[in-house]
Amino acid sequence: MPAGTMHRHGRLMGKRGVGMRKGLYTAITALFAVLLLTGCGGEQAEPLDLRAEYAIDAVLEPEAERLAFTQSVTVRNGGDNATEELWFQLRANRFAAEDAKLTVSSVTGADGEPLEYELSGYDQLCRVALPAPLEGGGTATVNFTCELGIPECARLLGTDRYGQIHLPYFYAQLAVCDENGWDRSFWNPDDAETDGRYAVPADFRLAVTAPESYALASNGELVSRETGVGLTRWEFEAENRREIMLTASENYVLRESDAGDVHITALFDSTVNTPEEMDAAVEAAEFGIEYFEGAFGPYPYDELVMSTGAVPSTGMPASLESSGMFTIQLERGTNYTLYHELAHQWFYCLVGNSEVTDCWLDEAFATWAAYLCMEAAGEDADTRWELCEMDAENIAGRGYRYINVPLDGADTFKIVFYERGAMFLRELEEAVGRDEFLNFVRGYCEEFAFENVSTADFAEYLSANMPADVSGIVAEYIEL
Repeated sequence: MPAGTMHRHGRLMGKRGVGMRKGLYTAITALFAVLLLTGCGGEQAEPLDLRAEYAIDAVLEPEAERLAFTQSVTVRNGGDNATEELWFQLRANRFAAEDAKLTVSSVTGADGEPLEYELSGYDQLCRVALPAPLEGGGTATVNFTCELGIPECARLLGTDRYGQIHLPYFYAQLAVCDENGWDRSFWNPDDAETDGRYAVPADFRLAVTAPESYALASNGELVSRETGVGLTRWEFEAENRREIMLTASENYVLRESDAGDVHITALFDSTVNTPEEMDAAVEAAEFGIEYFEGAFGPYPYDELVMSTGAVPSTGMPASLESSGMFTIQLERGTNYTLYHELAHQWFYCLVGNSEVTDCWLDEAFATWAAYLCMEAAGEDADTRWELCEMDAENIAGRGYRYINVPLDGADTFKIVFYERGAMFLRELEEAVGRDEFLNFVRGYCEEFAFENVSTADFAEYLSANMPADVSGIVAEYIEL
């Protein structure tokens, strides 16, 4: 637990935890936090089947480096188990600075009366006490008043070196409560280099008022845009999204296209990308959607939104997927990253998982799928596979044989999830042939559409649906 004491109606009080050293100490400490707080959530002993509807009304003030918003969350309990509390993840604070973070100034119920709440875990967790138990079939409404100080972008969230504003986790997100309890994972923001998401699909209405000079992108359908005196109000609606995200820039250039029934909206920053790069990216997205639909089944949404990825002042440029959208740093000579982020629309956005406990389930599939798409597009996938195999063998030689290990805040096991996980899928594919394995993956996507799966769920489905015995391969990569 971070240093300090938990304070009702407030933030974590006391001295901020001292930044830990990178390396083994960081990994062990972050892993301890995950093991301690993921799963053993409060007094909730049974899983909850919760579905949330969000209504968010925000004002973006780039000059003040601030996003102020109100957020109403209506939570429906679709199961039989009741709960007296709701937990929310404030994921923005995984990437925040001390003077630029997500703060909560009030929490009220449907009647406007204050609700008891408390923040913990570097202000990344918010527990809300309900005025009455939320029984099966019932609903509860929680209203937040929040403000996000927009930091300088160090990786995924904030304002980057070109003035793009990236806000993937700006709001309070209802946590998942599975058979292990509430997801109460958090990272030390001084060391965290990952997000570790876990969410159930939800519905969103997002309204943002921003300076007229800015264009906005979100993973919802743009239903209205009204411009007044120096300001524009943008309204988006989204269904069955695991999260909502928002980007903004004064330099966006619009590209639009279609891939079958899927409409592609691309907003690229003209100070980062050339017109030729923009056109090529849209063409690659068209190809990727058509290829993946043939391989894995229908694209989950009606629209794909792409925007330029974050370019931090220091460190590597970042790309990030969300349901129906991804930000992308375009590469020269390859579309690997674009195909990888696009593949996440099937693996994490359609078939979900906890990135804290089962990160390989989406990252391995996205890596493997991107290599297949590169091959189909005539790109050099062989070299990628050779490097992937070397990395996978190297990490196994260092003692990381199994891919179903918990995520740590410093991204220590990235090669395990991406490269070694992709090699596991490739070996399964080679054991039965590509056509048979793609049939298996299509069935997997259909069976678990808009649900969350674990490694145990995958292994059980694999055992029941593969046309050959692959238990020996599974034993090499997965610890059950």
